Amino acid sequence: MTFRVSIVIPSLNAPTIEATLQSLYRQTAALSIAEILVVGLDNQQLIQAHPLLKWISTQRPVSAAVARNIGIRCAKSDWIAFIDADCIAAADWLEQLIAAATSQHLIIGGSVIIASPNQWTFADNLAMFHSLVPSLPATTRTALPTLNLLIARSVIDHVGLLDERFMGAAGEDFDWTLRMHQSGYTLQFAPRAQIHHRPARGNLASLMVHSWKSGYNMNIVRQRYATYYPASKIFQYPFLLQALAPLIGLITAVKIVARANLGRRSIHVLPKIWLAKTAWCLGAALQAAIIARSGKKPDSTI
Repeated sequence: MTFRVSIVIPSLNAPTIEATLQSLYRQTAALSIAEILVVGLDNQQLIQAHPLLKWISTQRPVSAAVARNIGIRCAKSDWIAFIDADCIAAADWLEQLIAAATSQHLIIGGSVIIASPNQWTFADNLAMFHSLVPSLPATTRTALPTLNLLIARSVIDHVGLLDERFMGAAGEDFDWTLRMHQSGYTLQFAPRAQIHHRPARGNLASLMVHSWKSGYNMNIVRQRYATYYPASKIFQYPFLLQALAPLIGLITAVKIVARANLGRRSIHVLPKIWLAKTAWCLGAALQAAIIARSGKKPDSTI
């Protein structure tokens, strides 16, 4: 297959956007890049002109789903790659994504390097992306995030764009790729396609807010695709979930840290991931309560 790839990056005044772009300009598969579309706001004018770059201003803050959909509509290639504005791509990132693509594998997601000198950032990354570390084997998945993803346009034409009712940047990508899986497509995890994730979440407050928002939106996804989350019946009982949030958070955190094999660092990381997962459960509990009170389907409560 001959690959020409459009790369889409949503960016809401991201301070790291230029570093992200520089990592893309240095790709070993640079000849396969047709264009790089950055969609959003750049109030500090950090984005510098480049032959591959197409800047699309949204004039106002928009959600990640809206920004990515704008990028998809403007993209001119048969393959579209997604990366976030707080990510740094490894030099062979795109090459590895392309290498994993076949006529049967039209959706490929890469891995996330979670190393960070900041303990809060490290905990945030490990809590959210522990299932995407590079040491895991190449396997098929039921869902993949959009911070490191390659998709054939034909798939998007079939399943549609991201659901723009998801606010912020949480859950909309899992909802989208679960829709692809449900439509019969194979989602392939390619651990050699690596990105460094460097979010601006370096303290307790930012960790808790991010985790809470993720839990809130992901409960909608869990209810929509209950077949893929059979162990999640508790998410239908908001008050029970709220009461058990610290315990569920602790059990989940222990499992994540044990699998990560962090050694002595576990002592410092475990409490932070426990807080993150407790906040996640509290966000999910609120969304479950809204669903229960409204008596409507999850689609109506975003």
